[in-house]
Amino acid sequence: IARRFYELRIRDEESDVSGLENVAITLYKYNDFEGALTYLNTLCQINEPNSWRYANIRVNCYEEMYEYDKALEIINSEINKYPNYNNIGMKCRKANNLLYHGRFEESTALWDTVLSSNEFHTSSLGYVSMAMAKHALGKKDEALQNYSYAVASSLTNSDIFAQRGNYYAYLGRTNEAKRDYERVIELESDT
Repeated sequence: IARRFYELRIRDEESDVSGLENVAITLYKYNDFEGALTYLNTLCQINEPNSWRYANIRVNCYEEMYEYDKALEIINSEINKYPNYNNIGMKCRKANNLLYHGRFEESTALWDTVLSSNEFHTSSLGYVSMAMAKHALGKKDEALQNYSYAVASSLTNSDIFAQRGNYYAYLGRTNEAKRDYERVIELESDT
């Protein structure tokens, strides 16, 4: 319904940027990712100097549709388009997309760069992604080390304790797993 409303509203004015943005965002919220991309791509064409504004939502759409190659194209384009801009967020997304794409060596190399930068402040999630990539490469000790870094950088995040606990259990280290699971219960009961 919202899509039809906005289509009628902007039918006569294809260059109505706010109308197109409203349609794209509404379609995205209703999980019509292909429809949202149609409008977002139009916005990029008619509002090219501000196309960066639509990059994240376009990447989100492609990720939701499991089209990681297209998401990576946008991410690379944005990083290359603005080399002097702080692209930590886009680099994190790229590292995760590489991970999902099975390109583990590239993912870990990029995570090394991102995690060592002074601009990255949500390192716990980066360390979790790095741990998953290290595990996929068969580097179990390094994977566990990255889970521990994630825990150390976010001592109140029960999800990270659960992930490390799961990894301990996978490794057969039941005492450590039990400790992490107990911490999860403790943190969850505080909320």
